[in-house]
Amino acid sequence: MKILLRVSAVVILAVAIAVVISRRPPVVHSQNLSPAPAGQQFRIIFGLKDSQPKKWDGKVSVTGGEILSLEGWRSDAADRSSADGSFTFSTKIGLLEDQLRPGSDFGQTGYDNQSYRHLIPQGLILKLRGSGAATVRIDSAGGVFSFQTDQIDWGARVPFLDGNVSVERLPMEQKVSSPGAADDYAAITLAPDGKCWIAWLSYRNKSDGVMVSDGERVYEIGDRGDLHAPAIASDGHGSIEVVWSRHQNGKFHLFGSRFRRGSWEQPQQLTTAGDSNFWPQLASDGAGHLALVWQGLRNGQSAIFARLWNGRRWGSEQRVSEGAGNAWSPAAAYGGGKLWIAWDSYQTGAYQIYAREWNKPTGRVTKGELFSVRPSLAVMRSGQPVIAWEESDSVWGKDFSYAVDRRGTVEYRNRRVRLAYLQSGE
Repeated sequence: MKILLRVSAVVILAVAIAVVISRRPPVVHSQNLSPAPAGQQFRIIFGLKDSQPKKWDGKVSVTGGEILSLEGWRSDAADRSSADGSFTFSTKIGLLEDQLRPGSDFGQTGYDNQSYRHLIPQGLILKLRGSGAATVRIDSAGGVFSFQTDQIDWGARVPFLDGNVSVERLPMEQKVSSPGAADDYAAITLAPDGKCWIAWLSYRNKSDGVMVSDGERVYEIGDRGDLHAPAIASDGHGSIEVVWSRHQNGKFHLFGSRFRRGSWEQPQQLTTAGDSNFWPQLASDGAGHLALVWQGLRNGQSAIFARLWNGRRWGSEQRVSEGAGNAWSPAAAYGGGKLWIAWDSYQTGAYQIYAREWNKPTGRVTKGELFSVRPSLAVMRSGQPVIAWEESDSVWGKDFSYAVDRRGTVEYRNRRVRLAYLQSGE
């Protein structure tokens, strides 16, 4: 009897410890962010019509305002720019990135192809303090011109010096990441209070961390490790959901954490089945419901899966894609009370775009055999889905014998953006 009581006491104590551990607050590191500077930003590009290199040394002066910073655009180590307005640079002849070259068998500019070298425009990024109207004057070795800041509209590139220079307005950015880390896979969502929440992956000291910021503070949530591609969404009721993929025991699984009532909840594992689960995407209806979609490996095949958050708990995992072909790049969006999901699949032997309304039949969006991948999805208030995707020619990537068999499409031959919307069921 005493032995039974002792065993029962040990079991009760173990359960109590487990409950305490499960309910303990997560370890979250945070730090304050400096407020975004109030001001205006402009990109000034020089040498747009030149065919030969030109020296553009000079100075920027401002009347009715103050220079916050002046930085080079496409600068190299010999170029200089300073917040006092002075700058020194010369445009150069060279190969600009990997651009398309008409008539090329492979569609791209080879870096050893000297016949396709051309002048590369350069420029300055000018930030001014405050939002009031100011006059900016540029005195340079290539010419003198000036502009009124309130006359540079959004989306317009205003020409100067007979079109050899242009000025365009840019939004003021706020840097939320820290120096010394490699940061990527950024995702963004907008909360009802107007705050922009951003999640990203930060690599430092041989491990990844999931970082989240509301523009005022930066949080590091969950444990560091081998992580991948976070997604983020606002539920419309004051909570922020972040989901990412974590490598453990040879597989990737999804984990999520929620910011609610001013603090982060303990991360929760959201997938357990399959070999690996990655590329999460989140969608919100703004009324407390979320949709989580991702790519998962099951029995050697990649498919698209989903779970729905009803405001209290996550529903069970459901497979969304159909057929035997590998499926990739899921996207999801709510609109008009409907949830739509899109993805690309190799079901026909060529990547094509597919979509379906939740719990409705799957429809093939693209026709023919053109290479169609990476859909982006939005749903209008009427519930009508709109899908954009990347497109290239058929038999894309199957160019391993291109020197003797030209049926394949090489990687850099072309790339287009296509868009389609559902109308009358088609």
